[in-house]
Amino acid sequence: MSAYENKGRSASFTPQRPAPRYTYHHIFSDVCKTRFNQYSRGFLFKISILLITLMVFISKSSSPWTEILLEYFKVIPLMAAMLQVVITRKNYLHVDYLGYTSWISTIYGQLLSKKWAIYTFIYGIAAREIAYVFKGLFFRKFCCYSDTQNLYYSIFLYYIVPIVYSAQHVLLDLDRLTFNYGTQHQHPQKYMASKALDSFLKSLVLAGITSIITPILFKFNFGTFTAGFFFHLKTSSLAFVILQIYDFTNIGFDAYLSIGCLHKGNPISSLSSTPIETLLTGLRSEKKIVKLTSFQELAYRATHPKTELRKPIYYSSDKNDILWPCILMECTLVIQETNNNVSDFLVSLKNEVDPKPPKQPMSTTNSSSDYLFGTNHTIRTQSDDGSSRLPGAPPSEHRFADPPSTSSHRIVLEDANVFKNHSQKDFNTPRFTEAYKQSIFNRQPTIFSLLNELWNYLVKKVTQYLFTIDSGDSNKKKLSLFELYHISKLRESEKLCPVPVCYAECVNALMGLLVNSLDENPKGAVVSSVGDVLKLLERSIGVLGSFAELELDGKKDKNPDDIISILYDQCINAFLAIVLKYDTLLNDVYLDEDVVKLTQWLLRLSQDL
Repeated sequence: MSAYENKGRSASFTPQRPAPRYTYHHIFSDVCKTRFNQYSRGFLFKISILLITLMVFISKSSSPWTEILLEYFKVIPLMAAMLQVVITRKNYLHVDYLGYTSWISTIYGQLLSKKWAIYTFIYGIAAREIAYVFKGLFFRKFCCYSDTQNLYYSIFLYYIVPIVYSAQHVLLDLDRLTFNYGTQHQHPQKYMASKALDSFLKSLVLAGITSIITPILFKFNFGTFTAGFFFHLKTSSLAFVILQIYDFTNIGFDAYLSIGCLHKGNPISSLSSTPIETLLTGLRSEKKIVKLTSFQELAYRATHPKTELRKPIYYSSDKNDILWPCILMECTLVIQETNNNVSDFLVSLKNEVDPKPPKQPMSTTNSSSDYLFGTNHTIRTQSDDGSSRLPGAPPSEHRFADPPSTSSHRIVLEDANVFKNHSQKDFNTPRFTEAYKQSIFNRQPTIFSLLNELWNYLVKKVTQYLFTIDSGDSNKKKLSLFELYHISKLRESEKLCPVPVCYAECVNALMGLLVNSLDENPKGAVVSSVGDVLKLLERSIGVLGSFAELELDGKKDKNPDDIISILYDQCINAFLAIVLKYDTLLNDVYLDEDVVKLTQWLLRLSQDL
C-alpha cells in the first residue's frame, strides 16, 4: 500500500507548503456572494418589475396613470417576500444527502424539527405580502365580502398554503443543491428554463391539494365547506400564484448557487496567484460545498482540451514538488471514505444474514501470458476458484462466473430464517427485577421506579428496532430489524455516499490527468503513479460492484439508478480508459495481482460483447 493511501495525513509523508495568501474557501465565498447579489438584487428585482407590469396590464390598463404609478410601489412587498425565502434558503444550504433510510425516518426527522417551523413561519409572512400584491387580479372589491369569506381567505392563504409548501420542501430536502455528474458549469437561465414546466405542474398540484384540504378543515371547525364556489375558485387561483412565486424563487436560488467551478469562464482558483496551491486548500476543506466545487475544478482542468490548465500540475511535479502527491492523496481519501462505508455495510448485512464467520478460500495463482497489455494480448480463462472473485470485493461466498454475461457476486436475502437469531430479551433482567425488591417506604415509590425502568426498556427496544447499532467496529455493526425489513438500495446508497458528485469528480479527475499526461508530460510524476491509481480504482470496483449487484426481496433492478451503481459504472469506465490508453507500457509497470485479475476480466468481457 502506498503512503498516500493512509486515512490520515501524516506529517512524515509530505512537508507542508507555505499556505497561499487566499484559500480556496475565501475566494469561493467571494464568488458566491457575487452570485447571490446578482440573483437577489438584480434578477429578482427585474422579475418583480415584470410581474407588476403584467398585473397592471391585465387589471389596471384603463386606470389613470397616477393609479398605475402607485401599483409599482408593490415591488417593495413582492421583493421582500422573495428575499425572505432566499435568505432562509441560504441559511439551510447544503450539498449532501441527509442520510434517512426510509420515509418514516424522513417524516420524523424533518417534520418534527425547528427547520420546518421556521420555513412555515417565513412562507406564511411571504404569503401575506404576495397576496397583498396580487389580490386585485381576483378580488376587485374585497372589502365587501362577509366575515366568513374573509376568514376562509385568511385560513386558506396564510396557513394552509405555507404549511403544505413548507412540508413538501423539507420532506423532499429542497435545500440541497444538486449537481450533474461530469458537468462543471451550469448556465442559470438555461437551468431555470428547463425547470419551468415542472415548476408549473408542481404548483398546480399543490394548489389542488390546498383547495381540497381547506374546505374539509373549514367544515370541521365552522360547519360549512366553503364560503361560496366562485370565492373558493378565486382563492385557489391566488394560492396558485403564491405557490408559483415560492417555487420560482427556490429554483432561481438553485440556479445561481450551483453554477459550478467557473467564474467568468475561468476556474475559480485562477483568481489566485498560485492556482494549484489554492485549489489544494479547497480539496482539503471541511466545508462540503467548497470541497465539491474544488473537485469539480480539478476534473475540469483534467478533462479540458486546453493543456494550459494542467501545466501547473505537470511543472510542479517536474520540479520535485509535492503538489501532485497531495492531490492524489486527497482523491484517495474521498474515494476510500465511501468505499469503507459500503464495505462496512456489506459486512454488517452479511453478519445479519449469516452470523457464521465466512470461510477463507485458498489463494491460488492465476496463470497469464507474458505480455498482458497491448493489442496482441492473450488472456486465459480463470479457473472457478477463489481467484474468480472480483478483485477488491469484500470476502463472501458469492463469485463472478466465468461467462461475462452472468454475474453472481451478490448478497441474496432469501433465507427464511433471517430473523431467527433476533429473539428479544425478556423483562427478566437484573436491573429490571430490582424494582420489585425495593421497599414500599423508600423515598421514591416502587411504582415510579417500575414505570421508569419500563420506559427506558421501551425506548431502548424502539431505538434498536429503528436505527443501526454502531459500536465503532465495522465487524460488529448491526442493522436494525426495521432496516432489514424495509431496506432500500436507493436510500441506503444516499446514506453511504452523501456527496456522490465529489466521488464522481475524483474519478474523472484521476482518469483525465493520467490519460492526458501520457501525451503532454510522459516523464512526469502523474504518469509514474498509474499503478497506484489503477489499484485504487480496482478496490472501488470490487466494493461498489458488490453493492450494485445486491439483490433485495429475491429480485434485482434491471436499470439500477442508485448512486453506488452509477459510481460503479464510472469506475469501470475510468479503469478501462486508463488501461487502453497506456496499453503496452503497463508491461513495464509493477501492478498488483488484483489489478491484473480485474484487467483480465474486463478485457475478456469487452471482447465477448
